[in-house]
Amino acid sequence: LKAREVEVALSAVAFLEMLITSASCLTFDDFEDTKKSAALSALHRTMSIIHTNVLASSLVSVCEAASQEVVGPTINLIKSILKHSQWDQIEGSIGSALNSNQFKLGDAAREIMFDNLKQCSMNGYPPANFDGIIAEIWQMHQTDDTGAIAGGEAVAEFVKRYFRQQAT
Repeated sequence: LKAREVEVALSAVAFLEMLITSASCLTFDDFEDTKKSAALSALHRTMSIIHTNVLASSLVSVCEAASQEVVGPTINLIKSILKHSQWDQIEGSIGSALNSNQFKLGDAAREIMFDNLKQCSMNGYPPANFDGIIAEIWQMHQTDDTGAIAGGEAVAEFVKRYFRQQAT
């Protein structure tokens, strides 16, 4: 990404993260019933889009050529969405994103990513190695080295390391 595109991406990620955090704190107690119902309906539609489309787009961006400056904030956005989502509402979006052609690391790496996203959503907080897993997924997608493709040495090491951690 060019400098301006990075700046725009960082601003968008920051905005979305603040929106998610703010929405979880909103109350409409002072609204009359019809306005309260309309406001809640609009908020739920907006949050549903964020919980599904933005989450899927963020996961796909980790597998594409996103700039390194955007990866950390994107990981934070993903964690925020997962924290404020119900697993059954986002499971399909996560599955679609990880089963897309952009995810090139194979089934075992996909399963590690899926399980960590699920754990983060179900527990309300990420596993200790969450940021590292996503950062490594991003790093492996940035190289043209065949070791980063499913079945390659880098992916095999990643799978060996994180499958062992999941088992403990």
